[in-house]
Amino acid sequence: MTRAVSALAVLFLATLVADAQAQGDAYAYGFSPYGYYGGGHASTAAEGYANGMSNIIQSAGTYNLYTSEAAKNYEQARSMDLDNRLKGTQTYFEMRKINTASRKAEESPGLSTEDSWRYAQMYVPKRPTPTQLDPVTGKIYWPVMLRDARYDGYRKKIDGLFVQREASHGGIGYETYTQIVEVTNGLLDSLKKNIDQYNNADYVKLKSFVESLAYEAKFPAV
Repeated sequence: MTRAVSALAVLFLATLVADAQAQGDAYAYGFSPYGYYGGGHASTAAEGYANGMSNIIQSAGTYNLYTSEAAKNYEQARSMDLDNRLKGTQTYFEMRKINTASRKAEESPGLSTEDSWRYAQMYVPKRPTPTQLDPVTGKIYWPVMLRDARYDGYRKKIDGLFVQREASHGGIGYETYTQIVEVTNGLLDSLKKNIDQYNNADYVKLKSFVESLAYEAKFPAV
């Protein structure tokens, strides 16, 4: 063991001596111990080795730092991607739930046959009463507002058609029925053009009266 240490010590001293001698020779010949023209290179083999090791260690540290930062960035990106997917899934199911609730709220229970018939009857015109249409003679008792001169042409045609209907005991043909419908529709159109001259209640009564005459033409006379 002692011999080995001594040998290493001798080798180390010899290296120092050789290194010192090399530096002396360099000065003797006018060269810089820091390399040609003072280029800053290592002056000794030991210094060059140390510089090389330092560079390697520094590079390894830089690599580890960048690798660590890259790993952090990757984990951050992965976490954000998972969050976005989770939020997207939650939003999808929330929207489905809202749409389902909205459709159920808009759905109404189906009407029964009785309800459907009752609602349909609400929009069917009523047949004229005996105080509006004489069932024997076919005479029409027009409301005062429909006796206006502007409606004279319609009234005369409808009066004649209903007298004919009663005289034939309702045995009018399709052509006569069509005439009654056409004339009453013409009277309704004229009444609508003058709607601003009536209040709402009066207009509805006049309209219902004319519609009842057209509806009555479907039935046989007494």
